[in-house]
Amino acid sequence: MQGLGNALFEEMVYQDGALLNPSMLEYRVPSMHDLPDSMTCIIVENADGPGPYGAKGCGEGSLAGTTGAIATAVADAGVTVTELPLTPRACLAFDSHQGRPHGRAERAAIVGTGTMGPGMGAVLARAGIQTALYDVSADALERAKTGVAMADGALERPRRHQGRRGGISYESDLATALAGCQLVIEAAPERLDLKQELFAEFERYVTPDAILASNTSGIPINEDRGRPARTPSASSACTGRTRRT
Repeated sequence: MQGLGNALFEEMVYQDGALLNPSMLEYRVPSMHDLPDSMTCIIVENADGPGPYGAKGCGEGSLAGTTGAIATAVADAGVTVTELPLTPRACLAFDSHQGRPHGRAERAAIVGTGTMGPGMGAVLARAGIQTALYDVSADALERAKTGVAMADGALERPRRHQGRRGGISYESDLATALAGCQLVIEAAPERLDLKQELFAEFERYVTPDAILASNTSGIPINEDRGRPARTPSASSACTGRTRRT
């Protein structure tokens, strides 16, 4: 049920920095009536080993698979949607989008190549998206190459990739990294001033319909953006989703 909520229902709607659905009256979650008539549960064990005190997770970690399965089914039907939730309105909007069929991003940038940046870059490239990894540190960019290779190897193990892959470039110039990007993911250190400065820079180089995202772990996405010149379709991979209104 939680997986269906992430994929089909739950959405934090903002306008001019204000949350429009702050209570359970406006924030939609699935009920028992939204569940399929029948479900088959398959438990798959991995080789990660025991966690703290011998514990192994079997809860929220499995939710990502539900969203991915539903999104893949929608894509197989001919509509590649790049935002959640997967509502009929969102599917129709992306299906009729002009200039970029089905809303698919062709170019993306990861700004910051620390712990998570290289892995995100590898995932995007395997999805066929030309991806730029940006960092101000030449040493960090060199380390990112190793991180991308490790992430790509881990992604290769479950099954061999059959589709078209995107390339990865390593950039020290922000304008070059963001040129032509439809998706920009900020993955800088958890400093509010730095993130606000970056989002202001994004505004200078991307088009109005570009998706701006943050990988912040604890800073509210509304504070990340600061006071942008336009209202971007910003989203946070960790703290919630926002949409342009």
